[in-house]
Amino acid sequence: MAQSMGKTYSTPLSFKLLNDKGEDITNTTLFASRVQCEKEIEEQIFSMRNSIQDAVDNNEKEKAEEFKQTAKIDSAKIKELKPFFKISKDEFSTTGKTWYKPKSAPNYTNRNGLYCYFQTVNDIPSNLRFRMQYYSDDWLFFSKVQFSIDGKAYEFIPMNTETDSGDGGYIWEWFDESVSESDKELINALANAKSAKMKLIGRQYYDVKNITQDQIKNIKRTLELYEAMGGK
Repeated sequence: MAQSMGKTYSTPLSFKLLNDKGEDITNTTLFASRVQCEKEIEEQIFSMRNSIQDAVDNNEKEKAEEFKQTAKIDSAKIKELKPFFKISKDEFSTTGKTWYKPKSAPNYTNRNGLYCYFQTVNDIPSNLRFRMQYYSDDWLFFSKVQFSIDGKAYEFIPMNTETDSGDGGYIWEWFDESVSESDKELINALANAKSAKMKLIGRQYYDVKNITQDQIKNIKRTLELYEAMGGK
């Protein structure tokens, strides 16, 4: 599971050797061929086919085939939008994983920013993400962001926020979330906004930030590129 999916869902906590009476004889029983037996078992286990990897590979093949059959690719739109993005290919990925991020988005976390970005795997767009980062000289420890977009109110509660500090006493707080079905209305409203601002709600204080026209344009471009490449 770790090899195929990058994570495991359970970890063995202990090992016991029991006799036919259910008694623990792990540390009391000795037998001459123990080392040989352990080596044989180890070789048997590690020579087994990775069935999870087979399932992952088959799933990727099915997704790629379905994408070829159903995706609507707009090559002209892709050519128009690509110059606005930093395109970073993972040189260690066997699936050609590539990230598309607006060029004007901050390169580092210690900058204010609001943008969307996404990845492709085997040229299939996926993992559309929404990121906001807050840079200031005082902590907010925000847990909620309220938006006012063209006079209409929205609310976004991130699953997780991160914090760090440095730069002579400055702090930065941020979230980086996968866009879910429930976020669509907010993201589309931002992409098509004439004016927008956000209110970061902290433990004791809040801060209101204007959302710039450049940030709005980049969210719109990201959605358009994602869809032009066949993303859903």
